[in-house]
This record gives sequence, structure tokens and C-alpha cells, in this order.
Amino acid sequence: MFRIIVSGLLLIIMICFPDISYSAPDHPEGLSGVVKDENGKSIPRVIVYLPELKTGTDTDSAGAYHLSHLPEGRFKIEFSHI
Repeated sequence: MFRIIVSGLLLIIMICFPDISYSAPDHPEGLSGVVKDENGKSIPRVIVYLPELKTGTDTDSAGAYHLSHLPEGRFKIEFSHI
């Protein structure tokens, strides 16, 4: 009986409010950070690479990097510096 009542209420709500839309909560679409050495000093020109996505960037003079428009998920991050 409870299911019938709940189903009926949901049907009435969907008929009365057809323009209501639901979306996933906002989540960051990028990755950013600062690369530092063991003494806390920023490291410029470090390559930051995500092999699964075949994308990457390098750090600026302050050691900062930002990768945008990334899909949701868990990825391996590689850092390299010469």
C-alpha cells in the first residue's frame, strides 16, 4: 500500500512540475598544485603528465601547474625534471 501511495505522489509531482531537472553536484574539472622540493622551495619547469589521458603541462617559475577539462576519475600522475 505504501508503494502505491509513494508512486502516486511521485507521478503527481512529475506531472505538475515537468520542468524540474536534477544534475550531479559540481566537482572540480581540473587538477592544480605547486611542486616543491624537500626544503619547501618551488621547482620551476617540472613536467606534470597523466599517462592514461595522454595530457600534461609544466610548472611555471613559481612551481605552479594547472590541468583543466579532466574527466572524473583516479589517474596516475608523473612528475619529471632534469
